[in-house]
Amino acid sequence: MDWNDTFRNVIMGPPLRLAFRVDVVGRENLPKEGPYILAPGPHTTELESALIASYLNEVKIHFFAKAEYWDKSPVHAWFMTNTGQVPLSRTDARAANEAIEKGAAILRAGGIMAIYPEGTRSLDGRVHKGHTGVARTAIRGGGVPIVPIGLVGMTKFNPPGKKLLRPGRATMVIGKPIDPLHYQEMAGHSKLADKALEAALSRTITSVLMKEITRLSDNEYVDQYFPVPRKK
Repeated sequence: MDWNDTFRNVIMGPPLRLAFRVDVVGRENLPKEGPYILAPGPHTTELESALIASYLNEVKIHFFAKAEYWDKSPVHAWFMTNTGQVPLSRTDARAANEAIEKGAAILRAGGIMAIYPEGTRSLDGRVHKGHTGVARTAIRGGGVPIVPIGLVGMTKFNPPGKKLLRPGRATMVIGKPIDPLHYQEMAGHSKLADKALEAALSRTITSVLMKEITRLSDNEYVDQYFPVPRKK
């Protein structure tokens, strides 16, 4: 049994779409098949991953999620795995590199990843400087397309600092894919995965990506990382 498909289209998808209305604009910009990365922003609520999976329910999407969720209980761990979540530790650079390798492996197998380039939730609702993990994952996955998504009005569902979810309406604007191979050719290099090139390319691609997310979401851009909350 494909539990991921069942959750998207039977168990969770229909009630989520009924309670939280999201207008999807630009669906034609989605590649017809994987591999590719969805890069949504600004990331403002924990509900967004479920809504993206529910409204783009024709495809199976893998999301990174905090590794601590798998420690809660065996049932919780089973749920996380079977809804397409991939454990992510945010402890140090080594853990970040391992996450990139996990994502790249999914892409090389033809899968679809959704990664928030800001790395954490934007509690002020603005678009913040993106980390290079999305671009690095795309590069190591073979130069797969990155599809920017502008999220508009998601805070209506779950305002910052509030635990109660509220019905409402928001918009998901899907932009045209960004091709890492294009920037490789502009740089005049033949090896996309060259380590020295990866750092320069990933920052260039991330800057283009965040500019596009800002435009699609009709939002304000802040050229600073939003700080990752410390563990309590």
